[in-house]
Amino acid sequence: MVAIKSHCVGNCYVVNNIVELKNLINEKQLQNQKNCVVVQTTFFENEFIQMQNELKKLCTNTTFFDTICTETKLRQHEATSIAQKCDLVLVLGSKNSSNTNKLLKICQKFTKAILIDSTLELKQYNFKNFKTVGLVTGASAPLNLFMEVKRFVENIEDEIFDFEKELERSFTKLKVGDCVKGIVTRVTQSELQLDIGFKYTGYISANEYSNTDVDLVNDVKCGQEIEAVVVKINDQDGSVQLSRKKFINKNAFEEIKTALYNSTTLCGHVFKIVDAGIMLLYKGIKVFIHNSQLGLAKTENANILLNKDVEFKIFSIDERRRSAKGSIRAAAAEKEAALKNKGWETLEVGQTYSGKVKSITSFGLFVNVCGIDGLVHISDISWQKINTPSDVYSVGDEIEVTVKSIDRENNRLALTCKKEEDDPWLIFNNKFKVGDIIDTKIISIRPFGAFAQIIPGVDGLIHISQLAKDYVKDISKSFKVGDSIKVKILEIDNENKKIKLSARALQENEPAD
Repeated sequence: MVAIKSHCVGNCYVVNNIVELKNLINEKQLQNQKNCVVVQTTFFENEFIQMQNELKKLCTNTTFFDTICTETKLRQHEATSIAQKCDLVLVLGSKNSSNTNKLLKICQKFTKAILIDSTLELKQYNFKNFKTVGLVTGASAPLNLFMEVKRFVENIEDEIFDFEKELERSFTKLKVGDCVKGIVTRVTQSELQLDIGFKYTGYISANEYSNTDVDLVNDVKCGQEIEAVVVKINDQDGSVQLSRKKFINKNAFEEIKTALYNSTTLCGHVFKIVDAGIMLLYKGIKVFIHNSQLGLAKTENANILLNKDVEFKIFSIDERRRSAKGSIRAAAAEKEAALKNKGWETLEVGQTYSGKVKSITSFGLFVNVCGIDGLVHISDISWQKINTPSDVYSVGDEIEVTVKSIDRENNRLALTCKKEEDDPWLIFNNKFKVGDIIDTKIISIRPFGAFAQIIPGVDGLIHISQLAKDYVKDISKSFKVGDSIKVKILEIDNENKKIKLSARALQENEPAD
């Protein structure tokens, strides 16, 4: 008001209440003068209205300027409302502040009220005698003061709450690099405001919140607890710049050091391919993996790992650069070893499992089952005769195999693709018997006779003497491969899996020799 008065030209008077106003009007004979009235920005709104009404009656030629701050009006209305509901009101702010003192007077009209400008003052009061305590803040009250007092009042009945400890903590000197916890009190698109429990207000900018793009308004809520690292302290305005991103990175690097010590496996995201290998991120920490540690096949390229999540092990760290080197191959080898150990315990002879063809040779297939490579010999690939295993399967095929035998001492596993119910000899015995007349197809010719296929996988011999009623001197002149021929089953040797057939028995109406 002293500053405003210095700008006035002519007569200028300052009054503090309606009584002083009436005395001034009578003393200076202001009734018939042209007057101008302004009001202090933090003045009592109700008292100004009363003074305004009185002036309108006594001085009809008066111009009014309502310069009470809108925020002040709101605070006064809220203070009135809060005071009417509470047994005690704590008014927070500077004791030299005009608006804070006016709020105190408003609250004291309705209930007991105390002006607090420091958390230290809370120690001298016994708040347990009050059922309801209200908080009102003046314009000069910093947010951290409000949050400290609020936390104290909310925990009055909590026996665990140690006010001395909390008070000591509130005056602890923060340092750059300290880790703090804070409660989000305000969210904007560009930054977060936090109560960190100290005599400071914390701020986290959008680019210090996360290692990835983030929408603060949608991803963060008021009341949410966030941990961050102190980046910059401004004692003048009581603000602290924080970085959640640095906190995440700091924790991540500690995890990486622990992983190196314990030889544990981590998972990271490959974001870049470089000349000597790849770069991946583990919670914001860069990890380099050399080509020799990728564990790829000779025909594979590192590009197949780009933008993928991979498991890896740490084998060295750089404290100064906060980076590390790792190995995908080592993680894969450990995983494979663990899978093998479990596989040897799981596999049982006679059980069927799903496996993947790892490699193909001339004598069979190597199939990975439960982490163990087992051999399917060419004779166990199919009940039918095959020329080479590659005619039936390719590397990478998923197939079902049955365990034939397990040699754990020598790490050998024998497998078969054959299913017992598909055994052609079993099918033949279930369908045919000695004396049956059947249609066959000649599949090969020998000097001593011809072999004819009865069903796929089961052949019988037609001896040269059983080919025709008359003696056949040269079989190849009378028969050729692919000819269909009707025969009679003369004999079945199940032990040696041999069958004797006769075409002559059908030409002669007599049993064949």
